Amino acid sequence: YSEAAEQYRLVAKAKPEDAGSAGNVGRLLLLAEKNDDALKEYKSAAKAFPKDFSIQNGLAKALAATGDKAGAIEAYRAAGKLNPADVSWMREVGKLQDELGKGPEAVKALMAALDKSPNDQITPPELVRLADKNNQLDWAVDSLMKAIPDNQNNPNLFTSLANAYERKDVKRAPEVLPGPNAPADGMQALKDLTKKYPNNINALKALGQYARNRGRLSEAVETYRRISEKSPGDPSALTAVAEILEEQKDYAGAERAYRDLAKQQQWSPMPRIRLGEIYEKQNRFIEARAEFEQASRMSQNDPVVQ
Repeated sequence: YSEAAEQYRLVAKAKPEDAGSAGNVGRLLLLAEKNDDALKEYKSAAKAFPKDFSIQNGLAKALAATGDKAGAIEAYRAAGKLNPADVSWMREVGKLQDELGKGPEAVKALMAALDKSPNDQITPPELVRLADKNNQLDWAVDSLMKAIPDNQNNPNLFTSLANAYERKDVKRAPEVLPGPNAPADGMQALKDLTKKYPNNINALKALGQYARNRGRLSEAVETYRRISEKSPGDPSALTAVAEILEEQKDYAGAERAYRDLAKQQQWSPMPRIRLGEIYEKQNRFIEARAEFEQASRMSQNDPVVQ
């Protein structure tokens, strides 16, 4: 990285109007962990190109890397004014505020990022992570619920909502393991979402994930079967059904699910392998061997399968 930075420095000297080369010097020095040198380069480039978002954003990164977190926050905010559509700087501000011990401000920064760009894939799980850490999960739930109606195609909104409810359950009763008697306060809210958006697979997947993780396995199986009916080309739902039934030692049900999966994924050896494993658990060794041999023929060059 250092050698590449020197090459870009030469280009920047030859072409002082080239903001990209000037920014690359600092970026590569950061990658080389020469943070003080990177900060010096970015400060110089920031003066030369005060309206360049990439350079001003890089300056903020360099300030953070050298330990000036408060200065980095101000620099990120200044950079954000140059590119209103970008929310990555808002997430960085949230992380820095969290590191400075300003938990509520950190969560609010992520909520603002989500409000500004609700289709962003990175912000929802990061919001839940910071909200969980700073005991503000109710804020995260409200923010995610607000974002969902107009952004139903963002799967991370739904999965993050399920994660937020799950973390709330764990915090309320950390000593209770997942199961029929464990808290599952998000179940009704997630069910309500599937009723409100009956054709939304993301809502169903969130409910299935939540029910499975909280130990409500019969409801999880029912939900995943609904997903499979609505989206027959999606193997994840059938896989989940088969795995849950196998965990419950319902080998007949798991066998049916894996057979359906094998028909759906005729190119894949994995359903055959799982069928073989189920037969082994029932001491049905001849049938197990037949499935393993079929999987082996399907993947002769795969050492794991062999």
